[in-house]
Amino acid sequence: MPHSSAPDPDPAPGFVTIGRAAKKATLGGRTQVIVPVSGDARALTDQVGALASCRADIVEWRADTYLFSLVGSHFVAASEVADDLVRMARYVADASPLPILATIRTSVEGGEASLDDEEYCALVAALAPHVGGVDVEIRRDGFSALIEDAHAAGALVIGSFHDFEGTPSDDQLAEVLADIERRDAIDSSRDTSPLKPAPDAVQMDSTGRTIEQVIERICALAQEKGVHV
Repeated sequence: MPHSSAPDPDPAPGFVTIGRAAKKATLGGRTQVIVPVSGDARALTDQVGALASCRADIVEWRADTYLFSLVGSHFVAASEVADDLVRMARYVADASPLPILATIRTSVEGGEASLDDEEYCALVAALAPHVGGVDVEIRRDGFSALIEDAHAAGALVIGSFHDFEGTPSDDQLAEVLADIERRDAIDSSRDTSPLKPAPDAVQMDSTGRTIEQVIERICALAQEKGVHV
């Protein structure tokens, strides 16, 4: 199950929090130390067990290496591995004394998972309710909706951009950011299913809330409007 805890208070301006309750770290202040865990179930058990004596702040779980232990380098549908991946996410998050950042690197980014954009987004979204944060590759089709889903699940999102041909110039990075803004503008203004709230929508900040707390708040809002739930 996703972690249950009271919502964390909003951090000071310029700071963000990853994790919940006692398993959290604040980004934006002092340098945070991140340690990786990876591999199959046995390797993960050993590595997570060693975290008790680790002086790091955050754990990055390379979930693609666990996927590789299940299916190798074969292309896989998210539906075939999602249950196994979520079970391992729950174990890693529960057993670790530190907040978990879950990352799925595909072969395109030098990782070990063979996934297309749709399957990648589905698996990252499945992980979001169970970990403190997720890494999202912003070159993936569907990344905007994925970020929304991850935030709705209470996970912090770390955006990644991989370019193996070299370090992009400032102008190239500015173009990437501008492209993100253009995509958001197109998605929010299209005629069919625009990616924006309905005129009568009630917006809620789910930061730091568990899935159960989000559902409870949604039900309360619905009842306030006279909707029986």
